[in-house]
Amino acid sequence: MALLFYLPAWRLKAKSQNLKSNLLTERQTKILYSAVQEYIKTAKPIASVSLVKKCKLGFSPATIRNEFAELEDRGFLEQPHTSGGRVPTSKAYRYFVDGLLLSIKKERQKLDNLEKMVKLFVNSEHFNRRLVKSLANASNNMAMGWINNDADDEFHFAGIKNLLRAPEFESIEYSAKVGDILDRIDDEIEDFVREEKDFSENAKIYIGNEMPIRGAKDFSLIISSIPSRWGDLRIAIFGPQRMDYERNLQLLNSVKRLLE
Repeated sequence: MALLFYLPAWRLKAKSQNLKSNLLTERQTKILYSAVQEYIKTAKPIASVSLVKKCKLGFSPATIRNEFAELEDRGFLEQPHTSGGRVPTSKAYRYFVDGLLLSIKKERQKLDNLEKMVKLFVNSEHFNRRLVKSLANASNNMAMGWINNDADDEFHFAGIKNLLRAPEFESIEYSAKVGDILDRIDDEIEDFVREEKDFSENAKIYIGNEMPIRGAKDFSLIISSIPSRWGDLRIAIFGPQRMDYERNLQLLNSVKRLLE
């Protein structure tokens, strides 16, 4: 799975005034990182048309050609004499690696913070509610949690604001879908999770038409089942299909490891 990592401006500025020429726009960063990742996979010069088809960045071939020319002028790309495409330079790899390392550090911090929160309130009265809220904050998606035991039967969800902040929310169609899903999610998801018996040790991922919610084909759902001292605990992350699956699986596995 290809992942894009973004290097914020403040990190580059902090290095020195002499490196200001390295500062790229967000669009240039997306294009450069996609070009680097594609070249790593194929070892073939990257053309603007192929980058549009393979990476679906939302930019036209003409826009990417213009940015390629700018990136070449600034030393991030070069053009082999035998090809019309571009290849990354050492400067491009350095920019990519710096962003990758920073992104890994941030993701590790999210996991650490989530683990600290779980340990802090693991014995609290409102454990499930607080767990779901922390998971929503860490994933930047919507999170849900169920505890089913002899004494209690709880369902909580949090992170609606994360769905509303998604770029997709600019679409009226997306907004209507989210509103419709939220009206039904507590009943449909709750019933599905309680009735579904096929939860193995690994998290289950539902994508598009696999979704157990009517009208949610543009979304994905990851559910993890955890046998715990509170009873049958199931936690889930719900969000757009473009959700960060790798990060969300790490978050769910981290919670599972702490609670088992």
